[in-house]
Amino acid sequence: MATATDDTVLDYLQRRWRRRLDATTIPQAQHALALPASTAQRIRLFRMLSARPALWRRLTSYGQTATALALTEGEKLAARALLRGETIDEAFATAGLDEAEARAARQVFRALRLLVRGRAASEGSRFEEGVGLNFHTVRVEGEPAFAVH
Repeated sequence: MATATDDTVLDYLQRRWRRRLDATTIPQAQHALALPASTAQRIRLFRMLSARPALWRRLTSYGQTATALALTEGEKLAARALLRGETIDEAFATAGLDEAEARAARQVFRALRLLVRGRAASEGSRFEEGVGLNFHTVRVEGEPAFAVH
């Protein structure tokens, strides 16, 4: 069930996504809105975006996916390593995730079905569709960071 804060993040994202080439992610929106980095909120919003692709339709032409919008940059690095055959702990080390980040990543990976019974999903290629697990972050002084296509 969505919370008022979820609606705030979603509203922010939809305003950002109206900008040309802007693909601000959920973690970037949380940061820009000075909200805590909530794993539970990212999972709820991922599920909402997955169930209602019309919310982010304009990004699909650029290859964006609900997965790409939900993961942090570190999680995308870890996911790529996991899909290359590394164990989950090796993938977290490769991505340089600390203990708290690894714990959050494990939760998100399970929710996104990237991690199934401690291993990479057997249908891992679906995570490489569109922009896949790549990211391009723009940081302009005095403005919140955002992802681009």
